[in-house]
Amino acid sequence: MKNRFALASIAALVGLAACSDSPVAPSATPTLTKPSFVVTESPRTPIAGQVWVCKAWDGTEGGAPQVTTVGAPERPSTLTIHNGDIANLGAGAANCVHVATSTSSNQDDVEPFTEDTVTVTEILDANTSFVSGTVFFSGGLQSPETFGTTSLTQAFNNFHGVVIVFENKVDEVPEGCTYTQGYWKTHGPSAKGNNSNEWPVNGLTLGTVAYTADQLQTIFDTAPKGNGLITLAHQLIAAKLNVANGASSGDIDQAIADADALIGGLNILGGGTLTPAQVSSLVTALTNFNEGTTGPGHCD
Repeated sequence: MKNRFALASIAALVGLAACSDSPVAPSATPTLTKPSFVVTESPRTPIAGQVWVCKAWDGTEGGAPQVTTVGAPERPSTLTIHNGDIANLGAGAANCVHVATSTSSNQDDVEPFTEDTVTVTEILDANTSFVSGTVFFSGGLQSPETFGTTSLTQAFNNFHGVVIVFENKVDEVPEGCTYTQGYWKTHGPSAKGNNSNEWPVNGLTLGTVAYTADQLQTIFDTAPKGNGLITLAHQLIAAKLNVANGASSGDIDQAIADADALIGGLNILGGGTLTPAQVSSLVTALTNFNEGTTGPGHCD
């Protein structure tokens, strides 16, 4: 029985690739190295003419990865696309979505040989890593094949279908990570909702003025309304709380010192002001640190 199931990685985002219309069907040619971790069982039974994409976890918690497919009908055979996402899966979970159906009229023994090709690209959340992938074939056509990238181009037709499984794990959050100013605002002396007070200090000095924790909370709760001093204070308080909470400060020490120098003796609760232009670069540097773009990284 003639068939072709080609595996190929791609660097672009999700799409469909045109397939070969060669009159001769080449044999299956797995080309990727087998990873150290392999999904040994398909989460569902492969169905002739259909492509299913599944998400599996190695047992760690968290994350909300997605697998998305988009595309247009193939030529000369045709392809029906079922758009869908896989997201919010917990520990040990596996979930599947039907992404494509072949409507080709050709069987494997009919020439010229035709096939459909679907490309699937996995989009990973922060702190989530790809472990391995496995393709399972319908009808006992061949043994499962593994692949080692987050993008796969897979051939199929109305006589043979596949189940494509992406195996992921959630990375450990690095020690000394950072939280945003929004987190510290809602986890302070006036904690919002069901949150508790997580502040590691009872007060901070901004510029040359000392503030109690309750005063810092008041600053957080004050809208800037065009006052760059308050905008800067929000990010400076968060940065100092992150450092006090154990985050490495090597990438932000200079920005913190410069922010304190700029604020000087201005009383943030007593009518002090700075223009947005005066604080712009420092706000950007502090925000990048607090949000994990720089420094040790954001806490998940």
